[in-house]
Amino acid sequence: MSSLVIDPQAPDKSTLLAINSTFVVVRLSSWNDGGCPILYFEIRYKPKLQKEWILQSSNIAPAQATVTLSDLNPGTWYDLLMAAHNDADSTEAEYVFATLTASGGKKHFMLMRCDTVIS
Repeated sequence: MSSLVIDPQAPDKSTLLAINSTFVVVRLSSWNDGGCPILYFEIRYKPKLQKEWILQSSNIAPAQATVTLSDLNPGTWYDLLMAAHNDADSTEAEYVFATLTASGGKKHFMLMRCDTVIS
């Protein structure tokens, strides 16, 4: 009897990330391997309004368990793009998070409204 092997399954943000004001710990061990060991991870991140991704690494061994993204700015929104690879397939997941403010508070997502006056 053989077991079903599927691609890696991404965790939810609260399980994956431990967020501070200047760094974020990414818990690689929170990914589900889908029944086939994860071979490696890729991690990219960027400040929300920046176009270019910053490559943390494209070959992170799962044995590492955690990766720390450091030198982040307090109270800033970031995008995180991860990929997990196993023999079955690959899974990409994107997360949006904000670092804590310098005083340890949470940053709230603000929607901006732009009103145009036509005269």
